[in-house]
Amino acid sequence: MMTKVLPVFLVLAVLGLMSCSDGNNEEAKSGALNEPAKAHYQTASIQITFLKQGWTSTGLIIGSGGEATIAAEGKIDMGLPNPFEPRHTLWARVGESGTIFQLASNHHSFVSEESGELFVAMSPSGLLWANRQGDLLDVVSQMPDAPLDIAVDVFVWADTAERGLSLMLNDSARVALAENSLQSIKATKELPHGYEYLWYLAQSNVFSGFSEGERQGIHAKTNDDFGIIKKPLDIPLTADTKISFDWLYSHLPALVSETDPANHDYLSIALEFENGQDITWMWSKDLQPETSFECPLPEWQHRETHIVLQSGVEGLGEWYSHTRSVQKDYAAAVGGEIPSRIVGVWIIGNAVFGRQPAEAYFANAVVSDGESLHKLM
Repeated sequence: MMTKVLPVFLVLAVLGLMSCSDGNNEEAKSGALNEPAKAHYQTASIQITFLKQGWTSTGLIIGSGGEATIAAEGKIDMGLPNPFEPRHTLWARVGESGTIFQLASNHHSFVSEESGELFVAMSPSGLLWANRQGDLLDVVSQMPDAPLDIAVDVFVWADTAERGLSLMLNDSARVALAENSLQSIKATKELPHGYEYLWYLAQSNVFSGFSEGERQGIHAKTNDDFGIIKKPLDIPLTADTKISFDWLYSHLPALVSETDPANHDYLSIALEFENGQDITWMWSKDLQPETSFECPLPEWQHRETHIVLQSGVEGLGEWYSHTRSVQKDYAAAVGGEIPSRIVGVWIIGNAVFGRQPAEAYFANAVVSDGESLHKLM
């Protein structure tokens, strides 16, 4: 299924950067299963048919600590060379005021932290959400609607998702769904301690911790996904504040210069400040070292600034160390009043535009200020 939506740049210009059927129990469709097998889950299928359809109930109730699987099919054409998949745009929540989360894969299994009815909704960008309960920003009302054709199957398990899916392998009509869902569980990466995904962007499967000799840090690898993970900080920013880190880039994802909004694929480490600004240091495809530029994605303009430290293919696969004066970089690249505190460190990984291999390691990152030393990973 391929759904063509408005060109992404129209959506981005309006917003700054999608479910119309009732959930229905499918036990009647599971005649091939015997009664003990059916008892292992409740299921519903829904169709998401419009961009602005909003939150749709699956009709299924899940308890806190219960496990569920959401499997979705379809393609969403955003006017880019590569269509988005459901996992790039599909969100869920438990209860009408539960905490929203995005699918990390097209066959996403999860343990619920809340109790209530399971809802799903489509959003081309997490930046449409006004809060973590899934209320939409007022600007969404200015956005034209568009047809979609996204099929969503939901399973709430009586036992663990892994056991339920293993039993489903005996159902010939759903063996492929079970196999794909089990593979997604097996492939799930564990985030480094203290880090979590930015709630308003993508939950993906890009990042994992690593330890190699004297180096400890974060491995970012993808060829078709995007995400930002953050560790909260509370560090004074002074004239003596420096950030130091090692990195090794294996593959650069950008097809052209990262200043192009339709090809803004990159990997980087960033610091977030109390005023909402962030600086992200990166290895560029072809921009010269010490080049700085505002993020080209409209919603991120005026809040994120990129600084290029290395460029090109020479040196890929090798470790490099960098130390930067945070205040000097802020003054030169962002300008204006200098913030007084650092409130977070980010690791960013994006290859969703060009769908090229992207891989890098970030290690031993610290913020120092005189005798004060803050480990970031």
